[in-house]
This record gives sequence, structure tokens and C-alpha cells, in this order.
Amino acid sequence: MPSRSAFAVLRRIVQSGVIAAVLAAVLSVQAVAFDHEAFARRSLDRHIIPGYRQFAAAADAQDTAIAALCAAPTDQALEGARNAFGEALQAWGRIEHIRFGPVMEQNRYASLLFWPDPRGIARRQIERTVSQQDKEALAAETLADKSVALQGFTALDILLFAPASETLARSQPAAAFRCGYASAIARNVARVAKETLQAWSEPDGFAARWLHPGPDNLAFLSAKETTQAIGQSYLNGLKQLRNIRLAGPLGFKDRKVRPLEPPVPNSSRALALAIADIEGLRALLLDTGLSEPPVAGAPPHTVMQSTVGEFDTAISSIRKAAGLSKKPFEDAAARTQLILVGFPLKNAFDTGAAYLSEEAGLTIGFNALDGD
Repeated sequence: MPSRSAFAVLRRIVQSGVIAAVLAAVLSVQAVAFDHEAFARRSLDRHIIPGYRQFAAAADAQDTAIAALCAAPTDQALEGARNAFGEALQAWGRIEHIRFGPVMEQNRYASLLFWPDPRGIARRQIERTVSQQDKEALAAETLADKSVALQGFTALDILLFAPASETLARSQPAAAFRCGYASAIARNVARVAKETLQAWSEPDGFAARWLHPGPDNLAFLSAKETTQAIGQSYLNGLKQLRNIRLAGPLGFKDRKVRPLEPPVPNSSRALALAIADIEGLRALLLDTGLSEPPVAGAPPHTVMQSTVGEFDTAISSIRKAAGLSKKPFEDAAARTQLILVGFPLKNAFDTGAAYLSEEAGLTIGFNALDGD
């Protein structure tokens, strides 16, 4: 039987091992501490600026296509304008989740997509503008000062795709005002996209505040606050998409009122926009490295990597719904597919919230968009 002194030696060895293990764990945690400054730089260089650059390019192409339609109306030109609208709308959807910074200034964000609109305000205002041929709607500068319901993709959806839009392909006096109005909207969208990109890209612009937080920075006191802004954009983007943009037209947001009309209903591009929203959120994980280890050599974030798969599942279900019906929010089989989308989006929200709280040390706020 070992002696009492042998037990003492063994106890010291065990204690030393425990202490070493604890120290190793502490050092391991310190080694993989979330690097907020690096995350801010990756977010800017790999996601925010590229996203706004793509949107600006698509908005310019839309402006050019609609101007060409007005200059020489044909069926082909109308089709080109409509296609350019779809490309610009999807480019916006992929960066729409960034709800801070320059895009939230000077009514830029609100002017791009007026939705939800349960009372049909946009339709009434746009029809009145067309019937009265308000000349202030023909100049992007004066249009920008008008109601946001008269601007952006909501208005273009009506002007380019509603039944009366077929006149845009003909050289008719009745179509001239409608086309001029659509062209002014497109110029304004291009201006908003360009100004937002410039505000982020210029050396003394918003990027300087983003990359250099501190006591003299009115936007961000610390690098952790920039991570908080991205994290909240990710979570709010998911909540907006799941709880309002999909659940609203399905009639699940509030059973006491009739379902919301889907966004851009005349062009039937609501699901294309939803896919673009998901693609943007998925890109946020991939571009910024949220789905990868924060430090080289650290264990992989398998949960966050699986979230990328959740987004793929959601996109697949939406595409199935789109293939089943031209009115997917009304068709029973398509509705089933859209209801299924809620599950992967909820998983993406839950895993993202847990990761941002535990790994990045964020305090995750919840608001009225939350839901089960």
C-alpha cells in the first residue's frame, strides 16, 4: 500500500495537472478572443462596400434602361427596363439588411422600398400623380422631396408592370408622362445608391468612423459597437424577412387583419426579393468570417457553418414555391413551401443570436419584430 507521503506527492501532481489544465483553458479562451477590429475591417472590405458597389452598378443599369425606353419605346426596350428593374431590386435585397450608416440618412432607406403598405397609400398617390401629370415628378431633384411612397421600387413596380404599363412600349402621349416619371425614379434610385457607396468609400466618410471608434466618435465608442451593429443587422434582417415579409402576406403576422399584399406585386418578384435577402444574409456570414474560426487554428464553428446550410434550405423552399404558382401566397401547395421556410430562418436566427452573445460578447436586443 502506498505510503502517506506517496499520496501527498500524487495529490500535488494531480493539483498541478488541474491548475495546468485551467491555465491552458484560460489561455485558449484568450487566444481565440473575438477580434472586433478585424471583424469591422472584414465587414467593410468584403461585404458592405462590395454590396453597395453592386447595388450602385445595378441602379445605374436600371436608370440607363428606363431612359432608353423613354427615348425609343418598343416591346424590347420595355422588356429591357423590366429586367433591369429586377436586377436592381435583387441587388438592393442583398444589402438591404445593413440598416445603419449613410443609408439611414436623408430618407435614403425609406425612399427605396415603401413596404408594407396595408392601406394602399403608394398606389393611390402614384395614380393621382399620373392622372394629374404632376411635373415635379419628372425631375429626380424635386421627386426626392416628395413622399417616399412616390419613389423607389414600389413606384417602379406599378409604373413598369401594372396593366397600363403596356403603353410604355408605344409612342403615345399618354405614356410619355408615365415613362418620364419612371425615369425620374430610376435616376433618384441611382443617386441614392451612389451617395451611399460614396459615403462609405471616401477616406473621411463613414468608413473612418467605422474603423476608428473612440470617445470622439459620435457613431461608435468601441470596436465592439461595430460588431453589435452588424450582429443586429443580421438578426433584424432575419426577423423582418420571416415575421413580416413572408408571414405578412401569408396571413400569419396578425390573424385579426387581412394578409399584407406582398412587395412589388405587379412584377411578381416578391419571392425573388426574399431570395436576395437570404443571399445577402448568407453572404454576411461568409464574407465576414462569422462561419469560420475567429483565429487561425481555433476549432471550427460548426454550428455557424450549419447556418449557411439553413439558408440554402430556405432558398430551395422558396424556389419550389415560385415554381408552383404565379401567386404563391394564395396557392395551397406554394403556401406550404413558404411556411416551411420559417423553420430554417428561425434556426439561423437562434444560432446566430447564441454565437454573437457567447463568442462575440454582444448584448442582443429584442424588439417587436421578434416571434416564434
